[in-house]
Amino acid sequence: MSMLDFLKQEMIDSEILSGIEEFRRRYPIKTTTLSRCPRYLYYGKAIWEQAAAALLCGENILLTGSKATGKNVLAENLAAVFGRPSWNVSLHINMDASYMIGTDTFQDGQVTFRPGPVYQCAQEGGFCVLDEINMARNEALAVLHSILDFRRVIHVPGYG
Repeated sequence: MSMLDFLKQEMIDSEILSGIEEFRRRYPIKTTTLSRCPRYLYYGKAIWEQAAAALLCGENILLTGSKATGKNVLAENLAAVFGRPSWNVSLHINMDASYMIGTDTFQDGQVTFRPGPVYQCAQEGGFCVLDEINMARNEALAVLHSILDFRRVIHVPGYG
């Protein structure tokens, strides 16, 4: 069963389903970057409708709650239903900007840019699940602020 069929079975609002189908038509994804199907399905009509409506309006979503309440399951399901690849980035205490965005690396005798998961996600138009955001250092939060505010820009010094 496809994710859209699952949402129809859950009686999600038809306008939201139409919006999701239109989004998928408007923003096709390369099949090589599409993530695998979610392992578990998220049940909860009201949450599905609120989250999908927010995403269709171009908003970011902050999922909060106790451990093991389904936040990551919902995020995986949303990526699947919108037909987007997803990256899960754990913002542990050692996470810094160079890991998130990318850094220089030496390859084939040249210094090249090695993209990080946040950069790759933005480049592919995917869903980035920023896990344990409460543990993030200020440096990581500065990166998040620049990509989540109205500018939605990732600046990589020396690479444009």
